[in-house]
Amino acid sequence: MANRLQEQAPGLAHWPQSPEEVAAVREQLERLLRDPLFSQSRRYPSLLRRIVEDSLTGNVDNLKERVLGIELFHRTPDYDTNADAIVRVTAAEIRKRIAQYYHEESHRTEPRIDLPVGGYVAEFSPPRTWIEIGTGSAVTEVAGEHSRQEKLSEPGNGHRHSSHLGLKVLAGSFVTLMILAIAFWAWYESRNEVDEFWRPFIRNGALPLLCVGQLPVNTVPQGTPDSLARALLSQRPVSISDAVVVSDYATYFGTKEIRPRIQVSTTTTYADLRQHPVLLVGGLDNNWTMRFLEGLRYRMHADPNSSVLKIYDSTNPSGQAWEMDFAKTPEHIADDYAIVSRFNAPATESTLIIAAGLGENGTAAAADFLLHSQYLKEIDPGATPQWKTKNMELVIKTQIIDGNAGPPVIVARYFW
Repeated sequence: MANRLQEQAPGLAHWPQSPEEVAAVREQLERLLRDPLFSQSRRYPSLLRRIVEDSLTGNVDNLKERVLGIELFHRTPDYDTNADAIVRVTAAEIRKRIAQYYHEESHRTEPRIDLPVGGYVAEFSPPRTWIEIGTGSAVTEVAGEHSRQEKLSEPGNGHRHSSHLGLKVLAGSFVTLMILAIAFWAWYESRNEVDEFWRPFIRNGALPLLCVGQLPVNTVPQGTPDSLARALLSQRPVSISDAVVVSDYATYFGTKEIRPRIQVSTTTTYADLRQHPVLLVGGLDNNWTMRFLEGLRYRMHADPNSSVLKIYDSTNPSGQAWEMDFAKTPEHIADDYAIVSRFNAPATESTLIIAAGLGENGTAAAADFLLHSQYLKEIDPGATPQWKTKNMELVIKTQIIDGNAGPPVIVARYFW
């Protein structure tokens, strides 16, 4: 056991090897796929399962973008992989969800499955406890036991060997501590990026308000004015997509032991917005979002006589605009756009965050952006990110693949 651990410690490149280790990877795959990060989707589990199985069996020739697109996503053999990025987008989302899964403390001692950027071949690592044993002093002591006994039998070797062994143990412990310190710092920095962005919402016992937009409803009133039917029909619903987004935000606040107040936009008053950090979810369906956007550089517009919705730059209204045509069928809508902003609002004397898409996928991409450090780092990659000290507004784009939002990409930014 000790020898095997020693061989695997540098880089852990050859794990798994035995049938038992391969079985452990497959068990871990099933554990991953049962998690809500994967179980609520059809695309992500199918691609991840295919990648893991072919990686384990060495069938890496089957893990090409075109092959995966044809066999898993039913594309034609001559489809354009540049125009149709379904495999790349799905793989990027899988990488993100794997990172989220292993970010949880309860999963950190499990075998690890990774999908490195730039390819579709999986990499596997044994549980962390094995790594720590393999790189720590325990292996050094066990592996050195036989030679220690031999050298101790030689006159004058006892003290010298003890000194050498002590140095080895000390060096091994130091390296282990350095590795753990680097890993902790990387984890802390990643976590801190999200917490830094949401600091006004989670500090000093803040009670944030989540204000979500509502769908328009055109129904014929039923019954008398005081009937239950009229009361129910007068309640404008929230889209399922926006409800899921609000749940994601609430889950994040829950990790900080904060229970935000959640209200629909039509029942939210100006008094509700005063002196509390506020998150506005949804764009054209949220009247408060539209009112606050009127004071910002990037704004949304819907022409009653057109099916085209757009985000435009108010400093150059006739210039570039980011548009989405709702007259098209879902399969012909390739992109959605959203506005993400965080600023101190004088009108409410508090911090206000807007996460608003032209469509539901745009709003979902905005939520994805605001809850993951790898996206927040792209706001301003400078040495001292401006968003940490300034107001900011972004326009983000997301590619729609099979009705789902892909990774968010910044297409415009403004600080003040």
